[in-house]
Amino acid sequence: MAKRGLELGAPEAPESGTSPEQLAVMLKRIQQLEDDKQALIAERDAKLHVPADGSANESRASTRVRYRIIIEEGREKNALTHVFVGVNGRGYSIKRGAAVDVPPEVIENLKDAVEVTQVSIVDEERGVVVGSQERRVRRFPYTVLGKSRDERGGKLMEDDALTLDTERIM
Repeated sequence: MAKRGLELGAPEAPESGTSPEQLAVMLKRIQQLEDDKQALIAERDAKLHVPADGSANESRASTRVRYRIIIEEGREKNALTHVFVGVNGRGYSIKRGAAVDVPPEVIENLKDAVEVTQVSIVDEERGVVVGSQERRVRRFPYTVLGKSRDERGGKLMEDDALTLDTERIM
């Protein structure tokens, strides 16, 4: 497995004086930490009862209608891997970056989740900032891929279409 251009079998020492053996130990430790991280994520997901098929909790939804959405992955370094959406006492833990089926009230809740940011106003003639303006942006940007289940609970989209086809969009 390659890490930053280095092969585990033949590490090259940087100019700092680190020996190839020390570098191999460090790379092995990094891999071990990554494996531990994945195990902790899986354990947490099991406690949150996140279904393996990528669907949100449907046990107490108001209707059988479902829409397939993708909540964008966070831009921040410490962004959560899941977004919790609560609607009328019902909770949904939605994995970021994965296509999930949710009831319409979850989409309404996400639509209402906004934050206010400040944007500079620039005088184009002088090229200087003359003030600022508030802009409302979605707290959790998302894409609706379409209706996935009808009122009777019948499938309108196949389950194998749980990933976004980026080539089709771009």
